[in-house]
Amino acid sequence: MFKYLSVLPFLAVATACTTMAPDYERPDVDNIIAETYAGIAATTPDETAVTRLGWSEFFADERLKALIKTGLENNRDLRVAILNVEQVRARYDIQWAELLPNVGGNGSFTRSRTNEYLSPYGKAVTSNTWQLGVAASYEVDLWGRVRSMTDQVFETWLAAAENERAVRLSLVAGIALQYYTLQLANERLSLSQKSLLTTQVWYNIMKDRFEKGAITEIDLASAEAQYQAMVSATEQLRETQKQAKNALALLVGGTELPKLSGVPALPIASANLLKPLEAGIPSFALVLRPDVLSAERMLRAANANIGAARAAFFPSISLTATGGVASVELDDLFTGDARTWSFVPSVNVPIFDYFNGRLEAQLDVAELQKEIEIANYEKAIQTAFREVADELVVQESIDKRIAASEAALKAQLRRYKLTSANYRGGDGVLSYTDVLLAQNDLFAAEQTLVQTRFAKIASMISLYKALGGGWTEQSVPEGEQVAATE
Repeated sequence: MFKYLSVLPFLAVATACTTMAPDYERPDVDNIIAETYAGIAATTPDETAVTRLGWSEFFADERLKALIKTGLENNRDLRVAILNVEQVRARYDIQWAELLPNVGGNGSFTRSRTNEYLSPYGKAVTSNTWQLGVAASYEVDLWGRVRSMTDQVFETWLAAAENERAVRLSLVAGIALQYYTLQLANERLSLSQKSLLTTQVWYNIMKDRFEKGAITEIDLASAEAQYQAMVSATEQLRETQKQAKNALALLVGGTELPKLSGVPALPIASANLLKPLEAGIPSFALVLRPDVLSAERMLRAANANIGAARAAFFPSISLTATGGVASVELDDLFTGDARTWSFVPSVNVPIFDYFNGRLEAQLDVAELQKEIEIANYEKAIQTAFREVADELVVQESIDKRIAASEAALKAQLRRYKLTSANYRGGDGVLSYTDVLLAQNDLFAAEQTLVQTRFAKIASMISLYKALGGGWTEQSVPEGEQVAATE
């Protein structure tokens, strides 16, 4: 009997390499995306440079780096993604075990009594039975059904790992964007408070002039309305600031931001906040994005599932063997005469399932699922290309917008000073309405400039994320990048 058991491992190895899955070919996406972005020529020799650029080198703000590190340790979404990878890995271990024979030992002791009516001896009999044995069963995977199912779970595991990388990348970019959103809220609030002080000074001046009879009540009401409007705007910006702080705390993984004493925050207007990105990166780099790699892994899983569906058309062969010793006396259990064994090969032929169309339908489902995953893969690449192209459009014009906003602010500041001086001088050429308009326009110009500067930072962070960078802390040396699967 044991010679039959010894054959099972060799059968496991021999059949584990067989599969009826079609050869995998990556879909040709040259017809759905351009070779470069927005007509920009590919100038970067290293097409994977951005995907290898670590976030600690991309961001210059040490306060932001500390928050990102804390978020990667405490964020619950990332924790769930990591646990999902571990869960799928455990499923793979379970499925992989199906490739090997199932071997188990057993032992038992039975004491039974047969009454005198059933006993062949005409009297009651009490008997003992001692048994020890080993049982083994194995499905001979001649057509690769089990192997294909194992490959499917393996690719699903790798897809989950890519999803975890995508969540990590999104978290880094999300913390950075929210951090600068908070910085934007702080700077807008500071500008509003500054403007509030100015409007309060004007309101006090207008009250003094009204009491002296130098102006009408209309001018006083206008000054008061301007002041109250600025109070309301300031309070609204204060609410926005608190909400931005709460959102950042959630991303970092707590209910409030950690104390970072001795780590100053850099203002939005600071130069070199972010490391510049090459604009000439070829679109091929998109296949290295975690979400694109995940989509390809799911495509490979669907391809493997076709092999399992095809193998289901063929008979399944199972081998079951048992061996051991059995005796009515414990002393005789280990003698040669106590040996027992059995070897039971069986064949299961899917006759009815074949003729009722069930197997054909299962194969159709598997092939259609592959077509769905092909479409998902192509969509992932198209989405990635669109995200990069959109951010490059912003990068093309953002510096000009900032320069125009700076020039507009200077002009509005000059206009406000001239208007204020003219009105205070009492020349009578300009009214207080002109001062109010100049004040409003100056405040709007200040807000526009800081928002435009934020837009540049946000666009660069989004571009960094869209190109697949940001999932590692330190830059990965060239040659160690996880390449796209062939």
